[in-house]
Amino acid sequence: LIILSLKPRVQTHAAIHSTVAKKNEKKRWNRNPAKSCDGSSCVKLENNFDDINDSKRTRAPCQKSCLTNLDIKSFIPNISNKAILSDNYQMSESFHVKIAMTGCGPVTVNCASYLARLGYDIPVTAAFPQFLLPYEVMEFEIDLMKDLGVTVVREKGLGMNGMSLTSLKDKEFQAVFIGIDLPGVYTSKDFLPLVATASKEKCEFLPFLCPREVIMKNGCVGGLWFCRTEQMESVIGWRTRTRSSSSKSIISSEPSAPPEPLGHPKPAPETMQSSEPSVFAGGDIADLANNNGKQASWHIHKYLHAVESTTVLPLFNCAIDTVDISVEMCGITFPNPYSLGWGFALTKTFGLDKALVTNVSPCIVRGTTSGHVFGPGQGSFLNIELISEKTAAYWCQGDKELKADFPKNVSSLLSTDTIYMLSGRCSSQPFCNDWNFSNIKLNGGCGHVLIGGADGVTDTNTVSGMMGLKADSTPWPGIGKGKRTTYGGMSGRANKPIISAGGPSLRNLAVQNQDFTLIEDYYLGLNALLCLKSIEKLTAWDRQLSPPPRHGGTDGQGDLPSFGPYLLEKTEVLAEYKKKQKDANNNFVGDTSPFKPIKSSGVNARALKHIRSYLELDNQEQLFFSLLPLLLQAITFDPETHFPVITDSCTGCTLCLSICPIIDCIKMVTRPTLYVPKRGLPQAVNPVC
Repeated sequence: LIILSLKPRVQTHAAIHSTVAKKNEKKRWNRNPAKSCDGSSCVKLENNFDDINDSKRTRAPCQKSCLTNLDIKSFIPNISNKAILSDNYQMSESFHVKIAMTGCGPVTVNCASYLARLGYDIPVTAAFPQFLLPYEVMEFEIDLMKDLGVTVVREKGLGMNGMSLTSLKDKEFQAVFIGIDLPGVYTSKDFLPLVATASKEKCEFLPFLCPREVIMKNGCVGGLWFCRTEQMESVIGWRTRTRSSSSKSIISSEPSAPPEPLGHPKPAPETMQSSEPSVFAGGDIADLANNNGKQASWHIHKYLHAVESTTVLPLFNCAIDTVDISVEMCGITFPNPYSLGWGFALTKTFGLDKALVTNVSPCIVRGTTSGHVFGPGQGSFLNIELISEKTAAYWCQGDKELKADFPKNVSSLLSTDTIYMLSGRCSSQPFCNDWNFSNIKLNGGCGHVLIGGADGVTDTNTVSGMMGLKADSTPWPGIGKGKRTTYGGMSGRANKPIISAGGPSLRNLAVQNQDFTLIEDYYLGLNALLCLKSIEKLTAWDRQLSPPPRHGGTDGQGDLPSFGPYLLEKTEVLAEYKKKQKDANNNFVGDTSPFKPIKSSGVNARALKHIRSYLELDNQEQLFFSLLPLLLQAITFDPETHFPVITDSCTGCTLCLSICPIIDCIKMVTRPTLYVPKRGLPQAVNPVC
């Protein structure tokens, strides 16, 4: 429930967020103190040492406040899986329209790069580059932009040599992006070196002064007369009483958005589009610089194609997305082999209405196999919980709704108790047929079901055990006033020795499945591997790794010792080899497109024939092991304040106490009200006492 309260969604398309919206969201997650000290945000820190503590990472605040809105966990694996298989496609005529880019700063480079990736031919005009970033960094970014086919025209920009919005429109430019710097304002790259040089000469830096008159003495410059100004609400005004005005000069205005008091264009914060539909602006000229380029590029694309506002930005797509990794077992086709949650759905074990149960408390406790280890990563758990308290109709109704939402992707498994199913066979068989489960899992541990015609057997799930006896002979868990306990099911890593003893050749398919980014990495990784297998030129590769170079260096280098004059010769040989390797990579042109259909069934279990025991290695047992994490339902956290809230839904399972990393943070107390199990749906038959 805690995970579902975060509204997790599988990413089906790329997202575009405005700078204004992300800045507002950043205020909710940013933990840095405010830069301004206006009285409301300035805290008196005398004798205040509250800030001396360890850093805590809660819901990735760095990612929440980042204006790029990147999913850091999935971004790098996505690129590594797909970048090696990207192809260039022929674009339609609609992508060959003329788009003008003015300015060559970070915002324009960002906008031009994204439009070039979409397939547009982009020229960028700039009077001269002005960057707030180091010059070598921006030159590197510009080179990457040029690699996408973008051309840069120097010494040509808006307002130079007759270039204006009107002239660009006359030349049939369909869209214009204005990304120039703020006119009349120094950049730090040019201004700060001047200040540093002047400070060495004992020059005083006086802000908010505007030169008015040069004072001459005996024909020489004797001084300067300045007018002191002050800044109020982003408007610089004179302190003097004199005001200059001009009523005879008239300047024809260009089509633009309504300007701010300082004369800056004010585009729409979501689309970066001005009142002139074909004109977009971003960067310093539009006040907000971060993310404007990427933001404007998508809306320029939508404007040129006149698409609806509901159009979504497609994900990075290439040949590996066409790979079929579905698997078939017992006549059921699973969309992928990655188990519970992403390959199929499984109900919790339940019984018929005449055999409903009520679980005791506590019923799920931390095991003692790992010693005094608290928090996640426990070596074992002890479970004396019975089957689900909810009715069979509840689980069947949920399966029906799940299949309605995902008719092609979900294969449902019904898990039910064997004893009660066999005793109620007459009523259970038509009951299950009506709800049309894909298959049935009888949870009873019978060792003869395979002989009886079952399609599969689950090997080891839990092991009967008892742990947690204290020095005073009281057990944990202890039920009721008598502190009674019973044998329960032990799960976790503590079962591995027992499992290995019963099945030497074990395939453990348990995958952490609470976060789709991990499953997506497996999914795309398998796609990439299958795609690489279909390319004959890459048969020497091991997965996504090219053949490693020869140990000891290149030819002529490996036999040279690493000392004296030989070291210099060895270095020269290595440098020459690296140069040749760079030239070879730059001149490499190859076709990496798959030439035959790919399907995972062709490689499924292909390596099993090489696995044998010591004397022939002939053991064909297989284990399919899956984990179903239990969700905490009694403790919720406020999404804004993160304060915990204890609800009346607590079943007393003590799972939260078992995994809490803080000792004694959670305590179990006597329930003040009568515990009534939540069945989900009303039971149809009264239980048999």
